[in-house]
Amino acid sequence: MGFWYKSFKKFLTVVTIILTALIIYLFGTVFTEQNYEWFLSLNMPTYNPPSWVFMLVWAILFVLIAISAILVLFAPNKERKKCNLVLIIFVINALLNSLFSVLFFGFHNIELALFQLPFFLASIILMITCSYRVNKIAAYLLVPYLLWGLYATVLMVSLYFIN
Repeated sequence: MGFWYKSFKKFLTVVTIILTALIIYLFGTVFTEQNYEWFLSLNMPTYNPPSWVFMLVWAILFVLIAISAILVLFAPNKERKKCNLVLIIFVINALLNSLFSVLFFGFHNIELALFQLPFFLASIILMITCSYRVNKIAAYLLVPYLLWGLYATVLMVSLYFIN
């Protein structure tokens, strides 16, 4: 019974992480779609990608984030204490990610969305740094997230100055 219980518990954990990532992704998507006309009314920098690129990149990133969280969560027992900190940082990052959607797309507030981006980027850097101590692959899977976050920050700074 112990084997089946542990296997089922792991399965439920994986499903929970995947569903959480999906919910966060859908949350951002709903805010984006409901306010897309406002977004299109903004002056855009020339290097702003088409909307389908945003959707595709975010979908891929959330898959990578979920895989990273799973790798951290199932780290060997000697790494358990570090796992708790990493998972707390993942949750903080998810909240900051959602907050951006609310501030930018929901409230149409470029300034507040831009203001929170350094905290968002810091949370990604902490995710990578702390994950690396637990599982190096988990940390490497988060690097594209950081790169996209930096690119999004450049876009936001541009939107701020041209609007």
